[in-house]
Amino acid sequence: MAAFDFDIGIIGGGAAGLTVASGSAQLGAKTLLIEKEKELGGDCLHFGCVPSKTLIKSAHVYHQMKHSSRYGLPAVELPPVDFRKHFRSYPLGDRHHSGA
Repeated sequence: MAAFDFDIGIIGGGAAGLTVASGSAQLGAKTLLIEKEKELGGDCLHFGCVPSKTLIKSAHVYHQMKHSSRYGLPAVELPPVDFRKHFRSYPLGDRHHSGA
């Protein structure tokens, strides 16, 4: 069995784990970060906060374009948008959380 020598070990590469790992490494600690997924970032980045904010922003922009005359701009005819399909067009939008 291999021997390892670390000052700190962090389990989970989500927002908190990445913050702690970065801070401890910057302070000179030999840092180990363990993440079970293939990508760092955690639930917020991949399934929660970021994807939902992207969807909300897209819907808001669509609404503003559809009602452009309220803002003194020429009226625009827009086709309907399938936001479910739109959301899946983002790199992280079609991933499903498998749970722990």
